[in-house]
Amino acid sequence: MTIEIVLEGKLTEEKDFEGYLELIQDICKERKLKMEFYDRLSFIDVCPEGYIQVSYENQYLSISSQTNVVGAGFHAYVCEFLDGLIEKSPLELQVSDPTDYFAHRDFERLKYKIYYQWLSDLSAYILDQKDQVKDLCISWQVDYYLPKEKKGYVITPMGYIPVTLFEPQHLEELAQTFFIWNNKEKNALFYKNCALNLLWKECYFEYSNMDEKTIDTAHMILDYLEMAFEKDASIPLPILEYYELCETMNREIKITNPISMISIPQI
Repeated sequence: MTIEIVLEGKLTEEKDFEGYLELIQDICKERKLKMEFYDRLSFIDVCPEGYIQVSYENQYLSISSQTNVVGAGFHAYVCEFLDGLIEKSPLELQVSDPTDYFAHRDFERLKYKIYYQWLSDLSAYILDQKDQVKDLCISWQVDYYLPKEKKGYVITPMGYIPVTLFEPQHLEELAQTFFIWNNKEKNALFYKNCALNLLWKECYFEYSNMDEKTIDTAHMILDYLEMAFEKDASIPLPILEYYELCETMNREIKITNPISMISIPQI
């Protein structure tokens, strides 16, 4: 099951879409978000795995985001983003939200009744399949590389997660590990998980300064880790990877006396 929030509105003329694109760009600038354009399709990059898609077809403007992989905090953020657009829209726009959060704004219900239930259902599937499927790969996009199988682990956007962590008694710990944005605020765990996701999917360490993209990704990872430490110096971090990446990028080490997280299997 996916959780997707969608805003739609019928536009009278094609030039109206251009006006909405400008309006959306203004909101992105206010929120310091990157927006990429592909003809009638645009993507707003909010956080790792967290995107908002803007499209126009048959006179309909559509803004959508699949939020279940990122977490309840991201879903709440998307709703606030849509608030800004609706407030400034000259035309009526309709929002479809299967969680009902857009209408009621009850974050505790969103987090525990919707996202934790989604994760619980996913866990039940994984535990049921663990002895029947050779390699369990969950919420992994088809255009990513395919990590090799590791016995006793599930491949996820957050890296290898032990199958045992999907047992019901570990749901809270699993949510903090699986979801990048588990809470409403951008706390230390959010920044740590952003970094872990990029480390797992994008970072090449000694190859991190090959081109503009790899350099930007490497510095983004370091920024995320430093922000996590600034928010909470007691949060365990992948500190060996941080030191190695600082050395590769010839960047000053800003995290001192950290707590190192327990190492997880690498690719």
